[in-house]
Amino acid sequence: QLVQFIEQLTNWYVRLNRDRLKNSEGDVDDCTRSLSTLYTVLVNLTMLMAPFTPFFTEYMYQILVVPENTVARTLVSTSGAKAAVKSVHFEMIPVANLDLLNKEMETKMKHMQDVINLCRLARGNDLPLKRPIRELILVHEDPNVLETLKDVESYIMSESNVKQITMSTDEKSWCKLNAQADGRVLGAKLGKKFGAVFKAVKQLTHEQLSEFQKVGSIEIEGVTVTTEEIKIHRTVIADTKKYSARVSDANLSVILDIVEDQSLLEEWSAREVVNRIQKLRKSSGVAITDVLDVFIEVIPDDKKSGALEKAIANQKGFFVGRLKRPLLQMNSLGGAVVVGSSDDDVDGTKIRLVLAKPSVIAVSSVSPGAKSLLESMDYEWMKANAKESVSITLDGENVTLKRGIDYYLESTDLV
Repeated sequence: QLVQFIEQLTNWYVRLNRDRLKNSEGDVDDCTRSLSTLYTVLVNLTMLMAPFTPFFTEYMYQILVVPENTVARTLVSTSGAKAAVKSVHFEMIPVANLDLLNKEMETKMKHMQDVINLCRLARGNDLPLKRPIRELILVHEDPNVLETLKDVESYIMSESNVKQITMSTDEKSWCKLNAQADGRVLGAKLGKKFGAVFKAVKQLTHEQLSEFQKVGSIEIEGVTVTTEEIKIHRTVIADTKKYSARVSDANLSVILDIVEDQSLLEEWSAREVVNRIQKLRKSSGVAITDVLDVFIEVIPDDKKSGALEKAIANQKGFFVGRLKRPLLQMNSLGGAVVVGSSDDDVDGTKIRLVLAKPSVIAVSSVSPGAKSLLESMDYEWMKANAKESVSITLDGENVTLKRGIDYYLESTDLV
């Protein structure tokens, strides 16, 4: 159970809350709550694991709890953890607070996990997770099951990389039910009658099988049989050229619309560019909190480079959403301080990426002299003194340049 819990913690809680944990949205209180929750869980998990992994948990405890070993932080007091002893092996096993259990939430998360895992299976090897899908169709005859999924719809869309979710209770339009009598169980129970029951089971309609699942029993040829004796199988009947599907143990059908269009292909290309940028940040050794501008140049070669340039132009909103800043063209780099650079490729098209500290961005319409002067000016001074405009002397004349017209102080001004 501890191993299963660790899997839930790392692959679900941390993964689904990574933006909150990194404070990507700028909500400090929400970030603190999520980090404090994770901290409390880690401390309690360390105590629970101590008898099984004594040395590793002692190492964790010393870092997490013992004051003289911990880095100064506010999370210790926020979480309520107290280092009353010097070793995890002197701690008592935590007592569970059963009042905190929420069965409804657990069921909701179980359905969500089933959907996400089935989406990954439905993609197979031909549709990697980075490639966006137009539509996910969830089919279940019980509207209450679909209703629980609405609360976690955003997580499903993000983790499955789908643009739209459609929910339907019209199972007959999407699935075919087949029943098979369990000969090993019913054969011994019915004897000679088994043959007639076996044939009758094969002839049961969709409606009869659906009702049978709800009630749990059905009378066939004068014999009452249960769901333990008859196995029901669901088969999605959608066009396999257009859809890829899987069915969960809870009879939830997950159907992906795998038809691609130009916008989906462009978003996939944009995701690949973001992936290269993240790799560059990692190789350049910059911190997650470092605010950097990203410049890109698509190396022209053939029709492919034109397609990538078009994708970058059409997916500006996607880049802002992922990078929190717009993706800039290399010709606007100017005199920015470069932190890292790389030559890479996206689907066979070569690109050049540059990470740089934020700097003044001069628009292409200003004169070469003004552009050169703007880009050489101290960025921090400009942020403090040129929020609206700046006056410069150029060829003996005073010239006033306006922010948003002649220059930008933030790449986000370009959005």
